[in-house]
Amino acid sequence: FNMSANRETPSLWARALASVRLVAFYVFSALCIPVIVAAALLKPGDYLYYRLVRVWVAAALAIFGVRVESTGAGGLAAGKDYVLLVNHRSHFDSLAIVKALGARETRWVAKRELLKVPLFGYALRVTGQILVDRKDHTQALEALRANLGKRGATVVFFAEGERSASGALSSFKKGGAAFAIDAG
Repeated sequence: FNMSANRETPSLWARALASVRLVAFYVFSALCIPVIVAAALLKPGDYLYYRLVRVWVAAALAIFGVRVESTGAGGLAAGKDYVLLVNHRSHFDSLAIVKALGARETRWVAKRELLKVPLFGYALRVTGQILVDRKDHTQALEALRANLGKRGATVVFFAEGERSASGALSSFKKGGAAFAIDAG
């Protein structure tokens, strides 16, 4: 996803199209996320929910007209755990990462505040994402340590801690690197 698009005021047509895409995304998500949650609840530990996540991601990217090109994910060994540290410049980052990694399951280190987002927060919890309280260092470390080597997936950290408002690279938090070292 190219963030270097010009910053001129979009035309009325472009704003209308963006609004239609956003409504389509929310409607599709409202239908899809409960199915993902049901799959995670009915078959805990099974990969079914993640196959549904990948369908949701592919549809969301298509709705917004975002094309993802990636290289190198094929070099990741099957069955091996990885820690992925990425920057966070766009709302599409998470979707692009899932698309780029293909069938490799991801677990996200996410701020606990996301639990307050209706339905999405519950989906984070039941799908086993790693939720940390950024204001409680001890809780964050405990949540991360509880997941060392147990996930069988790629654990993804947004190294800056949150999306950059300006698009510029912010300083990295140390949690992701410390987790990678601890996890070996």
